[in-house]
Amino acid sequence: MVRVTALNDTGQTSQILTVSTGSGKLQGVWMGNYPMRAGEEVDVELEIRRPRYWSDLVLEGRRRKTFDGAENLVRGRIAEVFADGTVVLRIGTSIVLLEMIDDPPREAVGTSVLLRADDLEFYPTGI
Repeated sequence: MVRVTALNDTGQTSQILTVSTGSGKLQGVWMGNYPMRAGEEVDVELEIRRPRYWSDLVLEGRRRKTFDGAENLVRGRIAEVFADGTVVLRIGTSIVLLEMIDDPPREAVGTSVLLRADDLEFYPTGI
């Protein structure tokens, strides 16, 4: 769960929402059954829809890939990697599950990563 502040309105014509978080701005699709208004704060769960390759992640200390001018960068720490390749990514006090396509590097758990999340969805928690 992440507390966010809406930076724009959503409505019948657009469900695209830009939010401010404690670690920057994110943009995604608002999945709530009510519209958001700019300035409104809400607790949301984040979902990253598309499976990723490990090469999509920038691991701390391995800055081969750059995201010059990129938005929607999610920063987190890999908390766990399951046998099926699913990754638990801790973002602040929240977690997001990432479906990975290939095998993880050995030193993945505990590593800070950066990921471009162009398929982000926001689900209100109702809390």
